[in-house]
Amino acid sequence: GFTLLRNQSVKLPNGIIISGVDDQAVFGMGSNLINAERELLAIVPKETYHILLKHRPEIPTASNGLFDLQLSGHLHNGQIFPFNFMVKLKYPIPCGTTRTGSGSLIHVSRGTGTWGPPMRLFASPEVTVIDIVRAEPH
Repeated sequence: GFTLLRNQSVKLPNGIIISGVDDQAVFGMGSNLINAERELLAIVPKETYHILLKHRPEIPTASNGLFDLQLSGHLHNGQIFPFNFMVKLKYPIPCGTTRTGSGSLIHVSRGTGTWGPPMRLFASPEVTVIDIVRAEPH
């Protein structure tokens, strides 16, 4: 009952475009994925609200500003204390919602699962609900 977006986009009936990109660790594609992401984002009309689904909370310079909202995870908020401090060194975008210098938003979910040991210590899970509301013209 769902569509897997592998470096592709879909336009919803309300006009929102959702794009999904593969994760480099799963497919070992590295810089090829960055190029694929940039090309995918560049063809979306600027006047269309654009959501990017991307596992890792990374924004290549060439992609910044080409989407309205990126939804990411991967970090599990560090999952087990004190790993959260090491995670922040590799991924400086914190869990929660952050606006980029180019005006895009990124939301990094702490997620509900685990990686490695099946436990979380001082890294509570979350289920994120995001309401997208059309702004009224001024």
